[in-house]
Formats: sequence, C-alpha cells, structure tokens
Amino acid sequence: MPVIDIPVIKLPALIEGLNCLYAHKRESNVPVYGISHDSRSVKPGHLFVAVKGEEDDGHNYIDEALRKGAVAIIAENKPSSASSPVTWIQVPDSRLALSHLAANLFRHPSRELMLVGVTGTCGKTTITSMLQEIYRTAGYNTGLIGTVYVQCNRQTWRARMTTPDALEVQRLLRLMVDNSVSHAVMEVSSHGLAQKRVEGLNFHGALFTNISPNHLDFHKNLKDYAAAKWRLASLVEKGGFILVNGDDPFFRNMQAPARNIDHLFLGNHPLCDFRIDNVVMGKEGSTFTLTMQNAGLLDKHPSLENNVFRLGISLWGKHNIFNGAAAAAAALLTGIPAEHVRGGLATFPGVERRLQLYRFGEYQVLDDTAMSPGSINAVFNTLEQLAFSGPNLVVVYAIRGRRGVQVNEDNGRVLARWVKKLKIRHFFSTCSINHVDEQNRVLPQERESFSRGTRTSGIAPIHFAALEEALAQALKVATPGAVLLLLGAQGMDAGLKLVQEQLFPKGV
Repeated sequence: MPVIDIPVIKLPALIEGLNCLYAHKRESNVPVYGISHDSRSVKPGHLFVAVKGEEDDGHNYIDEALRKGAVAIIAENKPSSASSPVTWIQVPDSRLALSHLAANLFRHPSRELMLVGVTGTCGKTTITSMLQEIYRTAGYNTGLIGTVYVQCNRQTWRARMTTPDALEVQRLLRLMVDNSVSHAVMEVSSHGLAQKRVEGLNFHGALFTNISPNHLDFHKNLKDYAAAKWRLASLVEKGGFILVNGDDPFFRNMQAPARNIDHLFLGNHPLCDFRIDNVVMGKEGSTFTLTMQNAGLLDKHPSLENNVFRLGISLWGKHNIFNGAAAAAAALLTGIPAEHVRGGLATFPGVERRLQLYRFGEYQVLDDTAMSPGSINAVFNTLEQLAFSGPNLVVVYAIRGRRGVQVNEDNGRVLARWVKKLKIRHFFSTCSINHVDEQNRVLPQERESFSRGTRTSGIAPIHFAALEEALAQALKVATPGAVLLLLGAQGMDAGLKLVQEQLFPKGV
C-alpha cells in the first residue's frame, strides 16, 4: 500500500476545535510526530489517544505509552495526579476526539474532494464501484475505499476492512488529494459509523440501500443497526444530498437532518424523486428507465434537464437494477452528464464475488458473497426470475464465522426456504476450516444456529468441515449443464479457485 509522510504538527494546531473538558498542560507547543490509539504502535513524539474498545480499554495502557515516548495524552479520564509529565487532555468521547485529530493532522482532505458515501446491508460494493466507473468515464481521477479494494487514481490494493479507522481513512483521502483525485466514493459500514471512524469527514452525498438482519452480534437489534447507518446522513455537508431507498421500510421513515440538504427517494414507488420502471431483465443483462420526478432539482442540477434516462447494465438481478439506478442518480446529482452515466454503467464489468458467472466446460459456477438474508434473497430471486430450475442447482454455502448466532440462524432459515421452494436436491454447508483466519472461524454455536435455521423448513444440508470436501462432493453430484452456486463471505473466498483446481488438476 502506498505510504504518505505524516506531517509534523504542533500540539495547539492538532487539538484545535477539540471538545476539552479539562487540560493539564506541560509543554503545550510541543511538536507531534504522529497519533496512536494502540500503545504497541506508540513512538517517541506521538500523541496517544486512550480509546475504550469492545474487549479492552486504552486507558489501561497510558503508562506504557508514556514509557514509549508519548508527548501528549487524550483520554476520557483526568490524570491520577497533577504530576503528569506531559500535556493531558480530558475529552467526553475519545473515539470522536480521534476522528477530529485525524482530520486536523491530514488537513481535512474530504473538503477537497467530491465525496459520496454508501451504506446499507447490501449493495455498497457494487454501487461504489459503479459510481467510480461513471466518474472515470466522465474523465475524472477517482478514489475508492471499500470492502474488496482501495483505489487511488490508478493504484489498487486489497482492503483490510470495509471502513478503516479514522487515521487510516484520513490518510487515504489525503493520499487521493495529493495524487490529483477529484471524485471519491466510500463504503461506510455500521461499525465504522457506530465507532465514529468517519466523524471528521465531509460527504457531499450519502446513499442508503436497505436493511436486513446483519451484525447483530454488535448491534442490539435491527432498529439500532439501522440507526447506526443513518448516522451517515448527519455527515453530509450543506448543499449536498441524501438518496434513500424509498422501498425500504427502515430508511424510508428516517428523519433527515434539519439543514440545507436534498432528502431524496429512489425506488419503484410512484412518488419517489427518482423512479425505476420499464425493467427488462435477461441472461445478458438488464435495461430500465430512471425518471427524475422532482421539478425542484432542475435549478440545482442541469444534468437532470432531460428527466427520463434509459439505462442498461450487463449484470443480473433486480437488486443490481437498483444498484445501477442508485449510482446513476448519485452521478447525476454530482453533475455528471447523462451520456457519461449511460456509458459508465454500460461498460461496468461487475465486482469480484458479486453474482459472477463462470463457465468451465460443462459446468457453470455462480459465485456470490451472500452473507445476510437480504443478499441471499437477492441471489435466489435472480435465479428464479431467470428460470434456473432447482434440480439443476447445486448449492454450497460457507457459514459465517465470529458474527454471532442470530445472523447464522437467519441465513439458515432463508436458505432453507429457497432450497425447498426451488426443489434443490443438493445443498451443502461448510465451516471452511482451512481457509479462514481466527477472526472468521466458525464457532460451534454458530454452526448449530445455522442448522437450527435450516430445520425450520425441514431441510438438513450435508455438512463438511473443509471447503475442499464440500466442493468435491458438489462436483460429484453436479450433472452436465448444472449450476454450482458458491455462497458465503470470507469462508467462500477461495471457492472458485478450488473448483478450478479440482476440475483441472495440475499435470492432467
């Protein structure tokens, strides 16, 4: 990953605008050479931010940070005595303070970008990638922060998480600005919002896709999960826009921030500001009409003057029609002419492991990172619409690891309903024991909860601990012309490669 020099900054400039409850000042004008919120990464000259985590508390490591040479402390507590050797600032919320400090350190790069954020359970990766392709087609240098990869102009590297921590987000955006990027798109996760990783950003636009059960190991319930995602609306700058899935019951009823922001709806409902209709779907792709029905937008956005747009994508599925419409509407709202919107969508090749079809001789393999009830429904709805029959489908699903029992039970329940509805004869599950790291390892209670979910429809998948074994059995029962459906998140990332290796062994 490209590096960027962290600027040396004097402490007063770094903490400018910070909400301070108490300040114990020593050498207040001391230069700061970096910020750390993990005591293990502290170096001489760093400012240390003590953050309370889910499993550990950074306040317990302040002494270690001081021993390593920290020159200032940001914490939610006061120092235990007035003899602190460095400046110590008490704040009400260390996570929020970290985002504020990171923005100051990297000189607020989001203010120099046309930045659009996308949140929701499903569709984030595809929409951000589509929007980036449209911006490129229009001739702009682009940046992207997402689940699969991060891009800065033409440089690409694998992502470590959907929404990085506040320091990394600001560093990446500064890297983009310094490399002549003008338009950037970003997936924004519920974790990133709940943990205030993006609080220091200025978004020009925010897209809200949908809500279905997910991450309920972290959020209390669906209402709390949706509320965390809606936090993105409050980060949109004046004059920007919020584009909401008008067909989603959670986001449709959320209250918009009370300031000069366009609060717009996209969907099939006749009253949506952007209406999707005249849909034609086939195995070569889909076409649809996007109609702008809000006359009040014309003065702000000349690109909307011709308010009816006929668009096409090469991807399958109703959900991808919404994704394409969302990317198109966002592009139009950021001033992109219709011909570039149309061209960008038409040439968009798709995203890795998002309903991608491969043909290997007599076998067809459909690969998707379905990890929630919403994304599982999207895959099977598409297969049903395209008339794939159950007897010709072989399903291998990788159970989600370290994500809690609830989402796994929900996923099992939804999968089993489709297996029963489509009369699928061969259904396998796996823990992918050889292809996940510790943070994605399936726990016994998660495997049991998945099985419990499938049993609600009287379905019992054949289970294999190893992904290789599940795929070998699936290929054994697949008949010529069958579609092997690979589903799941991290546990299925190696699935396609393993299928290729089993079909075409080296040396044969």
